[in-house]
Amino acid sequence: MQKKRKTIIALITFIIITGITGITVSYLLIHKSTPRKTIETFEKSIKHNDINNMIGCLTPDNQEYANTLIQSVDDKLDKPISLLIDVVPLLSNFLDISILSDIDIVIIEEHIEKDTAIVSVNLEIPKKISINADVNMVKIKNKWYIKSMKPNLF
Repeated sequence: MQKKRKTIIALITFIIITGITGITVSYLLIHKSTPRKTIETFEKSIKHNDINNMIGCLTPDNQEYANTLIQSVDDKLDKPISLLIDVVPLLSNFLDISILSDIDIVIIEEHIEKDTAIVSVNLEIPKKISINADVNMVKIKNKWYIKSMKPNLF
């Protein structure tokens, strides 16, 4: 009786631990940071005029620089730059800047080496222009960030 009870408890414990491990591994695989996911997030941020998510895709050093730049613009204009960014879709009715939300970033190839990556992309603005660029990326604390982007003009 005692042996049967211990066996049942051990079996239940094994099932619970296996279930938790499976859920954890599945979660990590689904939410694992990759260069591709970072670039896709960056592209979505551009299309939705989401400056905070755009900056969040940059390396911490570049995030700090971007936030300092935004703050200095806010201070000079005496208005938050986010208000100006929110106005971009409205201005597109008068100026041809609507292309920002039309940008497509097509990943051509990825070269990943440990904690760095170079992702070749094509920045496409339909009926306007197409530019190939190399996106230099770095992995910091298991998260991929955009370090720089260099257009391939020649």
